[in-house]
Parts: sequence; structure tokens; C-alpha cells
Amino acid sequence: MALNSNLSNTYNFDPNLGEIVIGALARCGIRRSEITQQHLADARFESNLVQSEMAGEGINLWQVELHVEPLLAGVSTYNVPDTTVFVLDVYIRQNPGSGMPIDRLIMPISRSDWAATANKTMPGFPTSYWWNQQLQPTITLWPVPQQDGGELRYYRQTRAMDANLINGEQPQIPFAAYDYFTASLAVRLAVIYAPDRLAMLQPLKQQAYMKYLQASTESTPINMDVEMRSYFRVG
Repeated sequence: MALNSNLSNTYNFDPNLGEIVIGALARCGIRRSEITQQHLADARFESNLVQSEMAGEGINLWQVELHVEPLLAGVSTYNVPDTTVFVLDVYIRQNPGSGMPIDRLIMPISRSDWAATANKTMPGFPTSYWWNQQLQPTITLWPVPQQDGGELRYYRQTRAMDANLINGEQPQIPFAAYDYFTASLAVRLAVIYAPDRLAMLQPLKQQAYMKYLQASTESTPINMDVEMRSYFRVG
């Protein structure tokens, strides 16, 4: 596509956290010349809470990564990085070093399902997993892997990196989330400094959230066609 001389033809808008804080405080009626160290300290704290809030609202696609763990014979439980917010698709890869690896999806079970499993040490090819969501989370496979050489693979959403107001650091968010991040931070700061503006700022946050949600959701429907007969004996 030819460049248009009437447009900027640049894509450099990438504000740092300080700029976002200034924008959020402006929505609270606090101008740049009025910003104090207390404003900045509160804004940093609330910015990290915004990131925590965003993590709890659903899957942030830009924070999803693939984690690979070697399988060991006789070992059923594996540590999950403690920066994990959600565990998504989990599968076992056979023959990972070959030119034709085979992947098999495994199914999640609950703590109650795990407690009800009679033979927790039964060896075999893993067909299910229990994600134990402790401060040090783990994944427990069942049946227990019989041999070395395979891989436990899963997509996980990581927590956001800390948001800091130093050295021009930027929050770990994409372009489509800037408005929502600013709107959410403005609401949090308004609770402290401008409660009279909450009635105006809350709807703006909700509008920004809905637009952000559209941009952060996969555009394809979920279609899981799993051949269950390869996992369980029927009849």
C-alpha cells in the first residue's frame, strides 16, 4: 500500500507508565503541575493492581507462552512456574527429537477427581492432569509416565512484569489495551483523589474494557475433536 502524505505513516505511539499515569491523573482533575510524590507512589501501586485485575478477567493473548517439561519415568508431579496465571492447553509429545513427533491432548481433572482416583501410581500413558494451584503450583499426571523421553507441553498465561515509574519503563500491554489500562487506573486513582468523578469515569472504563476485550479474544471458535477411544477403553 502506498504511503499517504496526509498521514503520519509512523507507528510510534507507545507511552511509558509515567505518561499513562499523567493521563489517568488528568482524568481525575489533577494537572501535571499539581502531581506530587504521593500521587506517583499511589499510581505505581494501583498500576500493578490494574495488571492483576486484567489477569483475573480472562486470557491475555500476548502473555500466553508454551512451556516444555521433559517427562521422567515414574514421576507424576511437575512444578509449574510460579508466574503462571492460567494453564491452558496441555498435551504430551512423543518422540520429540524425531522428525515426526506425535502430540496427544490430555484432559484436566479437579482436586476432587484426583482424590477419587483409586490407583494414583498406576503406570501408563498420561491421559489427564490435575493443576494444583498453590503458591508453588504443580501439574500431576495420571497415569504416571512409564518411560523417559517424552515431553509435557502446555500453554500458560504468565503474570505481567512489574510496572515501575523509572527509566521510562512501559507496562507490559499491547496497543489495544492502552485506553483500558488508563481508564482503569483513572478509576482507581479517583477513589483516592476524586470520588466525585467516579460516576463519570466508571462508564468510560466499562466502554474501554469492552473494546479491549474484543481485541484480546481469539477470532476463531473453539473446536475440540478428541478421539476419546484412543485414551479409554469403551464397553
